[in-house]
Amino acid sequence: MEEKRRNYEFYEARTSHESSLSPSLHSILAAELGKLEEAYQFTAYAARLDLDNYNRNTEQGIHSSSAAGVWGEHGLRFRRVADRRGDAHLQSEPFRRGGTPMPSGFFTAGALLAVSVSLTRSYSEVVEGNSVTVSIYGHLRQVTAEGLEVVIPR
Repeated sequence: MEEKRRNYEFYEARTSHESSLSPSLHSILAAELGKLEEAYQFTAYAARLDLDNYNRNTEQGIHSSSAAGVWGEHGLRFRRVADRRGDAHLQSEPFRRGGTPMPSGFFTAGALLAVSVSLTRSYSEVVEGNSVTVSIYGHLRQVTAEGLEVVIPR
């Protein structure tokens, strides 16, 4: 973690963030390092990249990699984690973050999930479709239409 911190601080000070991938990747690293205000600022920038046409090229198409990176600030990883039977699941390790919870949503396994992360809790619910199994902090949990709230460890 210390090596990650040194690298983040070295490169962040030298990065112009003109690449559409830069803000979302920096938000993920900042969140992992506990730099929550920086993480939030980078996430907001990445989320608004195409909506506000920051790079003046939205007419050429959206920056889907930048948009997907916004979920990383929530601690969502789109790795497929297999259980003992070999079934694959999404992995989630939500980060503690201050300020207003930033909601997001995504489709997976035929379901639309809504996710919101605050300083102490992560809340997920299926908005449309069937329940989804997610590995949260290494434990398999079911996300349903009734919702799933998880306390974020310190």
